[in-house]
Amino acid sequence: MFFRLVRKEKYNKPGDVYLGLVHRLDRPVGGVMVFAKTSKAASRLSEQVRIKEFKKTYLVIVNGKFDKNKGILEDYLLKNEKNNMSKVVKEGTKNSKLASLDYEVLKYNEEINLSVLKINLHTGRHHQIRVQLSSRNHSIYGDQKYGGRGHGKQIALWAYKLTIKHPITKEEMEFKCLPKYEGSWKMKILATVGAFALGLLSEDVVWIFSNLIGKPIEEEAMGCLCSGIFALLLLLLLERLKVFTKRASIPASGCWNLILS
Repeated sequence: MFFRLVRKEKYNKPGDVYLGLVHRLDRPVGGVMVFAKTSKAASRLSEQVRIKEFKKTYLVIVNGKFDKNKGILEDYLLKNEKNNMSKVVKEGTKNSKLASLDYEVLKYNEEINLSVLKINLHTGRHHQIRVQLSSRNHSIYGDQKYGGRGHGKQIALWAYKLTIKHPITKEEMEFKCLPKYEGSWKMKILATVGAFALGLLSEDVVWIFSNLIGKPIEEEAMGCLCSGIFALLLLLLLERLKVFTKRASIPASGCWNLILS
C-alpha cells in the first residue's frame, strides 16, 4: 500500500495505481527485488521468469567445507503445506519438482568452519537454496528452519544481484545490493581480500568499492582502481612470503570491511 501511495503522488495518477509482484524472497531473506508498475510489465517479466531469462544471484554463508569449489546441485523437492517446509525426495515422487542451482566457493575459513558461496538459481523452488544446502550438511548460518549454526541470528542468505530485460526496451538491466556489515554478515570471513580474488568478478569489485566510498566510481578511474587492487594482492603475497613482518590493514566503513589477513 505504501508503494502505491508513493507512486500515485509522484506521477499524479488518478484512481488506483498498479504495483505488480513479479517474484518473491523468503521472509527472513534480504536483498534486491523488482516490482512492475503496469500489468503489461508484470506479464512480460513473469514470462522472463518462466523462460529463465530472469537471473538471480545470491550470497550465502554456510557450515563446513565443500569438496569442490564449483558445482551444480540438482534435487527433487517436495513441499509440505502443513509446516511450510520442503525436503529432498527421490525422483518420481508424486508432486515433487526438480530444483537446480550452481555454486562457487568464494572463501572458506578453517578456524570457524564456514564458507561463503555465490549461488545462481536455475529454478525457483520453495526454500530451494536452504533445502539443497542443508541436505548436504551445509546448512545456512542463522537458518532457524532447516537447522543451522547461529541460533537466534538473521539468516545469512542475501539476493545480491538481479538481471532482467526491460519489459519495454528489452535492454538488459542489472541491479545489485550487498548486505550491511552487521548481524550475521559481520564476520571476519567476509572481510578478506580473498573473497574478491577467488570469486567476485571485476565489475562486482568496482561496485563494492563504490559502496564503500559512498559514491559511484567513474569509468576513467577504472584503471587506477584495478591497479590498486593488484597492489593490495601483491602486498598480501609479499606478506605471506614474510617479506613484511608487520600486518597491513585498510580502514573501511559501511557494509564491507577489507582486512589483509
